[in-house]
Amino acid sequence: QSLTSMDLIFVPYENEKNLGIKNVIASIKNKDAVKEVAVVVGPEGGFEEEEIELLRNMKSYIVTLGPRIFRTETAGFVSLTLLMYEL
Repeated sequence: QSLTSMDLIFVPYENEKNLGIKNVIASIKNKDAVKEVAVVVGPEGGFEEEEIELLRNMKSYIVTLGPRIFRTETAGFVSLTLLMYEL
């Protein structure tokens, strides 16, 4: 499925310091309307700036997972856990 068809797109990014998943979910007025969510996790070593800009242009939310940098496989699990809790 295409990312552009998703209701929400989250991109955990180690250089984002302010916007978290909780902030984004709190700003959504009708959470029941959110049916399809994508989490885009980068490779070990992180995203390139050009990739982040491309994702920003797709209306993705570039978010922080806090002060720790997770391994790729852990970042996906942490992101989904936060999403399930907040939604």
